[in-house]
Amino acid sequence: MHQVVILAEQGVSRRALTRALGVSRNTVRALLREHARSRAEPHTALAAAPARAPRASPLDAHLPRIVALLGQYEDITAQRIFEVLREEGFAGGYTAVKKRVRRLRPAPAPANPITPS
Repeated sequence: MHQVVILAEQGVSRRALTRALGVSRNTVRALLREHARSRAEPHTALAAAPARAPRASPLDAHLPRIVALLGQYEDITAQRIFEVLREEGFAGGYTAVKKRVRRLRPAPAPANPITPS
């Protein structure tokens, strides 16, 4: 199998592989298919990465205010929420606010592709 895979990766055709190694074309095809399948599966010898607890964010203390602003103003932007939070003592950055607003804001309804005429 090792020779088949190495030669195939070097660009040798399946027909040339069958002649060089003295095996049938179906054997070469099956070996290459098995190799591709085993490469796609995760390794069982490697332990899975441990689940990590989420870290606390400086934005967590301001979460109720963000939810209130999103509920009060339908079209409020993340920039405006950031400005309000800065006035109230938030010391973090805009990107954190933008990402949190993106997660909290409901996804927009899909546009209707069919327009009545």
